[in-house]
Amino acid sequence: MLALDVLTLEVLGTHYLIESDRRWRDFLAQLWAPFVVPTSVEGPVDARICDEESGWSLVFSEGWGVEDDDPWSLANEMRNVLFSAVLEANAGKVVALHAAVVERDGAGLLLAGTSGSGKTTLTLELVGRGWTYHSDDLAPIYVDSGMVASFPKPLHVKDLSRWELYRQRWNPPSWVPAPRHTFLVPAVAFEPAPRAMVAPRRLLFPRYDPKEKPRLELYSSARAVAWAAPNLYSSPPLGRAGLDVVIRLCGQADAAEVVYGSAAEGADLIERWVDQSATPVYHVAYE
Repeated sequence: MLALDVLTLEVLGTHYLIESDRRWRDFLAQLWAPFVVPTSVEGPVDARICDEESGWSLVFSEGWGVEDDDPWSLANEMRNVLFSAVLEANAGKVVALHAAVVERDGAGLLLAGTSGSGKTTLTLELVGRGWTYHSDDLAPIYVDSGMVASFPKPLHVKDLSRWELYRQRWNPPSWVPAPRHTFLVPAVAFEPAPRAMVAPRRLLFPRYDPKEKPRLELYSSARAVAWAAPNLYSSPPLGRAGLDVVIRLCGQADAAEVVYGSAAEGADLIERWVDQSATPVYHVAYE
């Protein structure tokens, strides 16, 4: 059995310790590069990855775990559990919206929606056009200020046709096979934002539907609240505090829905909307 090592991540001020062999440590350190801190931090191990005859086991401090022979699936499970734990540790200070976050000229754009709505697809397209990457599907919003925390965790990509393109951006370890279902790309492959926070200037609800005519429809604040509220992260329950954050967000940000059949179509509509509605950037401050 290979000797175990510890990787320490700091996410939203919370430390998360992962124990594994050196191969896995280096792999995860690449994926989570913006969050890696020196391993001198002491504390209980939050997750452990071990070799098994059929692949690897991933066991969490709560006592449950999973086994898989696909390192991409295991790394994605780690990704999901890690940010859930971090958000629970920040309950009361941060409200999370299921939304990708990109930025241009200091103004944040939140793309909110459930899985399959195209958040990551549009994020990748906009980043390819020069937008700054903050997050691919989670927007942590500080309750006291309304600012969105940069959360450059690994991007979860479901389109296997993009594998060769993104593999060249970060050179994953040779022992990790080509993905069979999905894969992850570290945020550093896209030059994530140097700033820790961004002001939410626009809120967008993407909907992928190649059968419909591409369009962008402006939303009122009330309609934006109705669409955004179901996309709040729901564990632990957020109650009125979460809804208040959404109401304030929708009162400050321009909101719209974009219907598109390709990433290029969607990005064209988004950039046209942003260019037409450009106003000075402001920072949200709640009373």
